[in-house]
Amino acid sequence: ATMGSRRPLDRFHLDHHLAHRLAFRLVFLLLGLAPSASVAASSIASEAAASSVPPFPVWPEYFSRTGVQINAFDVCPYEDGLPNPPYLATKMESYYDWRIKALREVYHDACVPIFPKGSQWSCDFLNVNGTSYLLQHEDRAEGQPECCIFLQPWHPPAPDFLKKSGAHFLKNTTYKGARAMWWQADVPADQGGPFGYGYAEDGKTPVGFYFGGMWNYANSSIASSMIMQYYSDFDPSPPPASTWEVPMSCANATKCSNWPMLRSLGSPSIFSAV
Repeated sequence: ATMGSRRPLDRFHLDHHLAHRLAFRLVFLLLGLAPSASVAASSIASEAAASSVPPFPVWPEYFSRTGVQINAFDVCPYEDGLPNPPYLATKMESYYDWRIKALREVYHDACVPIFPKGSQWSCDFLNVNGTSYLLQHEDRAEGQPECCIFLQPWHPPAPDFLKKSGAHFLKNTTYKGARAMWWQADVPADQGGPFGYGYAEDGKTPVGFYFGGMWNYANSSIASSMIMQYYSDFDPSPPPASTWEVPMSCANATKCSNWPMLRSLGSPSIFSAV
């Protein structure tokens, strides 16, 4: 699939009324960012003492990957397969090139669920030149722009971000018949946590990312959900130059107004990559 193509909407395994009532907290742009180093020292020490703790993985300098994002209520990370219903699944792609500090996330069937009025439209997060742009397409919500500035200044995480993130080794699971190694940063739920990072046994291929839900705008009694991203079709080649082209619609882009106000708006750790 190419970035420009939009796949038809999958069957959603989540009650649509519930899906539109759920809103989620912004968590480091939901693009695999590393949170601030806030894990308790005792937790880190206990994990480090275990003989089975692998070394911190490091991303390749550049790569492309496809995947699926799942919005559910199961505790992450779960094993191969789908979580218990209800859940919402959408196809996605990622492109990364640390040489130019660029990252692009493409969501085909539904955007990242961080918007108060739902996210049932396709979108891209294009992160180039120190700016994160939110690109919305023909199926965007009424009144929303094609392009707006999501965060500025901003750059994607460095390949070795996990070592500096405060994350600790959590456990191994199975992904596509092989072992997946998981690290977790125990960030509080009201800051979007916990954050989890999954890697293949080679210590460099990312296989997953998860994060917690945010408070609910419409009904605070609904339990928080978890967002799980599973990756596949990993390509350790530089993405094509066209990946980073900024659309003309972004020429006069202003700050996005359709995403929720953050409880920790004044906290730089929410917005900065490690």
